[in-house]
Amino acid sequence: MSNCITIKGGDRIRITRVDGCGRPLYGDECGQIVTKGIVEFKMSPEVEEAEEKSQKNFAGEFCYSEAGCDQVKWWTIELTWCEINISAFQFMNPNHHLVKDPTTGEIIGYYPSNRIDCSGGYALEVWLQLVAGGGECGGEETGGGQWGYIFIPWISGSTPQEITIGGEDTITWVTSGRAKIGGAWGKGPYEVTFAEGAPQRLPEPLGPDSPYGLLVTTLEPPEDQCDCMPIPRPVPDPADLTVTAVDKCTLEIKPDNHGMGAVTVDWGSKAPDCKKQTVPDLSKVRCCLPDGEHTIKVCDAATPEICRDITVTAPLDPAKDAPQVDFTCGDDGRTVTFEVEIPVYAAQAGDGIVLLDLKHPPGVVEVRVDKATGKGTYVHTYPDPGEGNKRQYNITAKRKDFPGKITTKPVIIPCESGPGPANPKA
Repeated sequence: MSNCITIKGGDRIRITRVDGCGRPLYGDECGQIVTKGIVEFKMSPEVEEAEEKSQKNFAGEFCYSEAGCDQVKWWTIELTWCEINISAFQFMNPNHHLVKDPTTGEIIGYYPSNRIDCSGGYALEVWLQLVAGGGECGGEETGGGQWGYIFIPWISGSTPQEITIGGEDTITWVTSGRAKIGGAWGKGPYEVTFAEGAPQRLPEPLGPDSPYGLLVTTLEPPEDQCDCMPIPRPVPDPADLTVTAVDKCTLEIKPDNHGMGAVTVDWGSKAPDCKKQTVPDLSKVRCCLPDGEHTIKVCDAATPEICRDITVTAPLDPAKDAPQVDFTCGDDGRTVTFEVEIPVYAAQAGDGIVLLDLKHPPGVVEVRVDKATGKGTYVHTYPDPGEGNKRQYNITAKRKDFPGKITTKPVIIPCESGPGPANPKA
């Protein structure tokens, strides 16, 4: 598949109801709508220009003048409709009132509200026709074609725009909303890509700062339908867990079940005082563990065969919940091998990633630790500070799933290996 794609037009969209955390509303019998009734799809960034900083000298000349980085505050998403889907409008603003035929119960219209609902929202997926593809290439093993696929998993505050009904090319019915970040869409409820010979959900969730994603997919888009449909509940991935030691015996677990609902937490037979519990998604639960090794099993409540196991040895050491950082220096005094370590239970609980800030480009890097040992390494080469000079970099590290505790480690270049703070070379 090429890195370069040429878009020749839109194909269709799907709108999905989400809740106030950006999670799909599984179990909602009217939770998604697929339609081709769109004239135009538009995304517009709202950018705040950076403040300019400058200073002049006595002669009125600039000592310095520079501007910081512009910032994107949000993206505005606009849809221009040619086929009015009444249920879709109510998805976007639940304050709209659906009007039903008193005899048949069928929806015959809606009464709009001036109140804009920002408590929940909707997800928007857009399929695009490509010049190379669009059903003209590929086969069964790849899905049969190529489409562009844009997904915006959380939009809220649907705002009405102008409605114009005139002659040819002057019929516009526009709705808009703002894309939000940090929702719980995860990999989504739908199969949207084709991999390993079968339809798959998204290969990975959006990052915490990403409002939308763009992919090329070989899986054919869903069929458009005027009526709304339920949201399928896929077989979930094992829940990601934030696991922390509160004190020497108390372990706290916070499950992130990717918007799929509750999990069960089984503390194991060696912790008889902690019964098997059903825990809502993104809620916390605690247990005081007796001394010894414990295997804790966290399973999806609706699909109990989907589980994640973690191994914990009590007594616990809360001080080690923050990453432990050490390093060794190369013979050049500038190449540093960082060694990070987190508790094994934290490594087993999710991605097992430590965010290491090198205080030098590329800046913050992700170090994935081994799940069996909780250890990982990263190698970085710092610039030569010049003969007879030294420069200190105050490295910081934190767990991606538990950023509240930060470890700082000074590295002085040129350097000699630890332990402890770096020892400058003579």
